[in-house]
Amino acid sequence: MKAKPQDLSTVNLEQYHAIKSCRCGQISINEKKEHREETFFRRLGSWRWRVAYLALFGMITQIMHRNCISFALVCMCKGAKDNTSVPHTHSENGEMSINEVSDDILWDRTTQSLILSAYFYGQLVSPFISGHVSLRFGIKWPMAIYMLLSSILLVLTPSVARTSSYLLITIRAIQGFLGSGCLPMFSQLWDEWSPKSERSELLAFTFSGLDLGVVIAFASSGYLCTIPIDGGWPFIFYTYGGVTVLWLIVWLIFVTDSPTSHRWISVQETTYIVGDRHDNFKEKCRCEHTKIKAPWLLILKSGPVWAMITAMLTVAYGMTAVFSYLPKYMNDVYKLNTSDNGKMSALPFLGRSISIISIGLIADKILQWNRMSVTNLRKVIQCLSSFTGAIFILSIKYVNQGDMAILLLTISTMALGGTMSGSYTNALELAPRFASSLSGLAFTINALGQITAPMITSLLIKEDSDESWRNVFLSLACVYCFGGIIYGLFGSSDELPWYTQMEEALGTKNIPSISSTVASTEYMEKGKITDAFFTKDKTKLNNEENIRNV
Repeated sequence: MKAKPQDLSTVNLEQYHAIKSCRCGQISINEKKEHREETFFRRLGSWRWRVAYLALFGMITQIMHRNCISFALVCMCKGAKDNTSVPHTHSENGEMSINEVSDDILWDRTTQSLILSAYFYGQLVSPFISGHVSLRFGIKWPMAIYMLLSSILLVLTPSVARTSSYLLITIRAIQGFLGSGCLPMFSQLWDEWSPKSERSELLAFTFSGLDLGVVIAFASSGYLCTIPIDGGWPFIFYTYGGVTVLWLIVWLIFVTDSPTSHRWISVQETTYIVGDRHDNFKEKCRCEHTKIKAPWLLILKSGPVWAMITAMLTVAYGMTAVFSYLPKYMNDVYKLNTSDNGKMSALPFLGRSISIISIGLIADKILQWNRMSVTNLRKVIQCLSSFTGAIFILSIKYVNQGDMAILLLTISTMALGGTMSGSYTNALELAPRFASSLSGLAFTINALGQITAPMITSLLIKEDSDESWRNVFLSLACVYCFGGIIYGLFGSSDELPWYTQMEEALGTKNIPSISSTVASTEYMEKGKITDAFFTKDKTKLNNEENIRNV
């Protein structure tokens, strides 16, 4: 690009484009300006949002794998002819009797609680391992392999259940290892694909699948159980396994590990995603082929990391108890038939999925207004969600109608949907380069709560009385409040000091990101470029060489 010296003060961006070389191609300021004018519907049709739709469906299928056993047990643990009987009985002397399952399998209450919690045994190590796997091998293929293996095991579940309860527990634990390993991959996916200004929105949209999966699992399981073939319940596992395979085909065709390697995405959208990315440290490491290991000692010594984990753990514990025993609660206390039970049990999770998306949108809007710091916003959302959820779930103690109980439980779970825009986003903010490692650590520790939740709940409802269920709701309210208090005191969304020091050590603080192209946004808005922009002295040439290397 050339210009006469006397014309430098009047050079207009409409005539010239400031170009920057990067691994994703030629990026111009005008492309950045055009992307700012992106309409709402054009944004929803963008490739980052198409990836979000596939990620959401992947999350839904993974949760369907996890939760299908909760409702299947209600269908399995009943007499062959009685479709509304409770899933357990007691003898005249008050001793617990064993349940007849599909006429040829006998499981007692302890075995059922082990089966419910078995999925989370594998989660003790899987997220930690998969965090490293996604860093090394990307997201696309590890996710596909994990979900394919889980689908195969899911289809085999009916045969395994009729063979041995211990073998079923083993199969469920392996499924938990595979399914739970996908959770950190979703965090890593949005570390690659999300611009900073849409991070809460895209992450919340994807993780709304945690509840949509439960909704679909409960609602469809109630119908599948009524199929008059082989008891109906095996079709729960066959259907979900087949649907997952169909999703895998689409996933492998249209998803890549990052926008820079996607064949159909536009240069403008790639510029927007990569240019608005929070972390240049990762880009520098990638371009220089530098392998950076997660500094686990520093991570484990960071207070905000443990505040994030504590908040996530309390929500995971509570939601696990709810989705594991809600069908049983509606069956035992309100004597609902199988079909109605499925529909009623799905409502709280439908409400939560809606709140996750809507609160994520509101959070991003507030950040765009610059009225509140990111840390304060996360704390407000997390604390309001935890305390509101605790109040409404505690209120269930004082109602005696099924409709009112479901309404209060739905409001409680909707409130907890805000945590996806609270503590759950911290892994992308505290140390973006190690987002999958932080998520893996958090989900690994979450497994402790998810394993113990069914067991503790089973002990609390041992007498099958209304009072025992009230104790369950009281315990969940206390857990939610504890998580809100800890995060309110110690939570943060600021980059960890040691991470900032690592950025400075690699010089990434002084290297402009792709969004700060050779001409700044200020110049772009004025429509002019100063003559410093065209100066070709030695210093300028060196600076441009540094930029191209990034």
